[in-house]
Amino acid sequence: MSEAKSSDQLKAIVIEAELAVSAIKDPQLKATAMAEIMRHLLAGKGRGQHKAIRGKAKEPAGGVVRKVSNEGPLSWIQQLKEEGFFEDPKTSQQMLSKLAENGHHLKLADITWALRELTRRKVLRRTKKMPTDGKRQVWHYSNW
Repeated sequence: MSEAKSSDQLKAIVIEAELAVSAIKDPQLKATAMAEIMRHLLAGKGRGQHKAIRGKAKEPAGGVVRKVSNEGPLSWIQQLKEEGFFEDPKTSQQMLSKLAENGHHLKLADITWALRELTRRKVLRRTKKMPTDGKRQVWHYSNW
C-alpha cells in the first residue's frame, strides 16, 4: 500500500469496495472479492470504473431511464417491416432467411421474443395457417 494515500482517499477506497461487494451473499466469496477489489483500487487501477457492479445506476434529472439500442432482432425485424417485407404474410423461417441475407444469422429462438413483442404492440399481426404440405399449422406474420 502506498503511504502517499491520505486517510480520506483510503476511506473512499474502502467505501467503493464495500459498495462493489454489497450484493454478494456468500461470506467467503465476499471477503475474497473485497480483498481483490481493495488490492486493485489501492494500486490505483480503475478508480471509478466499477459502476457495473455497484448496483443501480442513478436516474437522470428527468427521472426516465431509457436504454436506446438500434441493434438486435427487434430492430432488425422492425426494419423489415419498414421495407415492406410484411405486405404478404411471412413465416418465421422466411424472416430468418431474409435476416440472413442482410447479414444477421440467427436461430428461431433469437427472434421469438421480438416477434411476440411486436405482436403485443400491434406492429405485426399473426395468424395460424395450414401449410401446403399438410403438416401442422404455422404462425404467419403480417402488417397490422
